Amino acid sequence: MTIALIGNDQDLATNYLNWLASQRGIETIQLTESGLGSSWSFDLDENGGEIFLERRTLASADLTGALVRFTPEPDLPPALELEADERSFFIGERREALHQFVSLLPCPIANPTSAGRSNSSKPYQMMHLTRRGFRVPDWIASNDADAVRSFVDRHPGGAVYKSISGLRSQVREADDQLLQRLAEGSSPVIVQKLIRGREVRIHTVGDNVFPTEIRCPAVDYRFNSDGATYGPTEAPEAIARRCVDVARQEGLLIAGFDFLVDDDEDWWVLEYNPVPSFLPYEMSTGQEIGAALLDKLC
Repeated sequence: MTIALIGNDQDLATNYLNWLASQRGIETIQLTESGLGSSWSFDLDENGGEIFLERRTLASADLTGALVRFTPEPDLPPALELEADERSFFIGERREALHQFVSLLPCPIANPTSAGRSNSSKPYQMMHLTRRGFRVPDWIASNDADAVRSFVDRHPGGAVYKSISGLRSQVREADDQLLQRLAEGSSPVIVQKLIRGREVRIHTVGDNVFPTEIRCPAVDYRFNSDGATYGPTEAPEAIARRCVDVARQEGLLIAGFDFLVDDDEDWWVLEYNPVPSFLPYEMSTGQEIGAALLDKLC
């Protein structure tokens, strides 16, 4: 029984899963992005193949599962120095090789690099979630100051804005500074009706559902956690099932869905994350998210 840890060996979730596996006596192998071509390589096709490590060769069929966690800024191999253009090209080609490697593995993967693609475009993802039956707060995508001002005026309870891409970004309340930047020329942003209420993150691991309630005075508790509290909670069966179904349809063994629950107990989905950082939620609540994930990879 061997689990491959692919990508970033500094990632906390990766190291936590590695520790959990060691407690069960499960072997793991580190296949780092920076080590591809130096400390490890592979020869795979649709029929299988081999992974070459420094001291052994492993058949891909011997892997029972894989965890994939990339870093946005991967390192070069040790002692390799490249100019900026060459560095960018090298990193891009190496990342593509890893995508191909992951796509050829014949085992459960959390998560395949081809899965959860809708996260790269928040407008597409929100339309996708709406089609799946979720309630999504009213929103626009625009860099037109007048259009954004009109949208904000239609929502006297407030509005927030965030990036359009899948890159992690802070959610902030729409204000005069945003309108000024848009008037001066800026890239489009998502502007969305502000829902006031309690925040709930639902992690799904296969059919398992782990809802966590977050109470925080800040608009975005991920970037301003002062006064934030975490606790296990319950989710309506229909919401939980919908999260599980969407994650499965998207090819996600683990996923994180973000909700705001208003005073009327209406559940408003904001987005889902195909590479969720589940550790803060598990450490605060005792929910065994990592163990459930390890079970899927064994």
